[in-house]
Amino acid sequence: MVQTEKNTSRYHIKKQDKKNPVSRKTNKSDLIKLKDVLSLTNEKSSDESYKYLISEFMDILEKSNVFMSLCEEIEKLPWKIGFEDLGNRGHCLDFSKSVIKLDQHGLLPTSLRDSDYFFQASLLSFVRGLRDLWQEQRWPEIHEYYGPEALMFLERLKAADNDVFALMILWELKDNGYDRLWRHMISSDDADMAKCFANTQGCLLEKASKAFRAWFESAERIRCVDHESLEYMDSLIEDNKKAPFGCNKLVARDIVRVACLPNRTSYLNGMGHDIIQDPFYSGLQDPINQAHFFHLIRDAQCLTVQGVQFRDPSLARKMFPEQKVLQD
Repeated sequence: MVQTEKNTSRYHIKKQDKKNPVSRKTNKSDLIKLKDVLSLTNEKSSDESYKYLISEFMDILEKSNVFMSLCEEIEKLPWKIGFEDLGNRGHCLDFSKSVIKLDQHGLLPTSLRDSDYFFQASLLSFVRGLRDLWQEQRWPEIHEYYGPEALMFLERLKAADNDVFALMILWELKDNGYDRLWRHMISSDDADMAKCFANTQGCLLEKASKAFRAWFESAERIRCVDHESLEYMDSLIEDNKKAPFGCNKLVARDIVRVACLPNRTSYLNGMGHDIIQDPFYSGLQDPINQAHFFHLIRDAQCLTVQGVQFRDPSLARKMFPEQKVLQD
C-alpha cells in the first residue's frame, strides 16, 4: 500500500480573516520543480506569482547552511512544490502527484507577501515540507517492516524532528540578521521549544537535543500526532485483506537516524537507547488514543471476509469457501 497523501497539521496556524481574498486552486503552471528551487535566489519574475514567493523564501533561507545542505540533498528528487488552500494545515505531501503542497491560507500571492504573519507562516511551512519529504524518502513503506506501536512512536519522533530542524534553521537566520521568523515562532504554540532552544548553552546540536525533549513535554502535540497516525493505520487495514504491518520494533540506531542532518551528523547521537527505554517519549497517555490503539490492534489481528471478522483463517475458509482467504 503506497501512501497517496500525507497531511501534516500545524496547530499554531490561525484561521484566515474572511475579509481577505480567496485564491484559486494552484494549477500545473504554478508548480515548481525541486531542482529549480536552488536557482530561484534573486529571481526576477512577476510579483503576482507563487514562483516569486518561493524566490523570496530562498533569498531569506540561503543564509542558513543547514537549509542549503538540505536543498542539495533533495533537489534531485522528481518532486514539485505548489500552493493550495489546505484549511490551515501548513503543508502536505501528495505522493500520487509527487507534490509538496503549501497552505496558501486562502490568499493570493500578493496578499501572502503583504501579510507578515502569513508570509512567515508560509515560509515556515516551506521549511517543514522539505524536511518532511527528506524524511519520507529515507523511510519508505515503513508499515511493512515495523509494528503498529513502533509506527506510532516513529511518527512522534519524525514530528518532533520536523520542529527541531526548523528551529535550527531559524536560529541560523537569526544569527545572520533575519529574526522575523524567530519572532514568529516565539509567538506560536511552539514557543516553549523555541525558548528551550535559545536558553540552552552549547553548540547547535546540543540546543537541538534539548528542544527535541521539550517537544514531548506537550501532551497536545503528542495527542494530535498519535491521532493522525492511528487514522492512517486504520486506512491501511481497510485497504488490505490481511494485516499490513510488520512486527519489528525500533532500535537505538533508528532514533539516531531520525535526527540525522544532511551532513550525516545527528543531534541525538548516543541517546537512542535511553530514548527507547524512557516512557516519557513512548508512553500513550491519552485515553481516547489508547482505546483507538487497542481497537486497531484487534482489527489488525483479524481477517475480514464479507464484512465478518475472523481470528482463525481456517474458520473463515469454512464459512466462506467460495472466497479467497489469505493466510497471514
